[in-house]
Amino acid sequence: MIKKNKFLLNSFLHPCPFWLHAVGFGQSDKPLELVYGEGVWTWQVLSLIEDVIQAEKVFLGGNSLGGYVCMNLAENEQTRVAGTS
Repeated sequence: MIKKNKFLLNSFLHPCPFWLHAVGFGQSDKPLELVYGEGVWTWQVLSLIEDVIQAEKVFLGGNSLGGYVCMNLAENEQTRVAGTS
């Protein structure tokens, strides 16, 4: 559902939402030497927040594994996450 509505969501949400593929999924890189797991995907989202978005606090949303990663990040990085969806 999100994939089909991404353009519509982007036009209504401000500031602009960011969409990412977890490493190893979708069209992302699939490095063979990487051990995939919640730590890697949580680190990936936290790096996006710190290095790209550079926001003090963010709202996170995810579906399936993405939802799990968002909840994990919200629990462990309470100073960075304003809420989840």
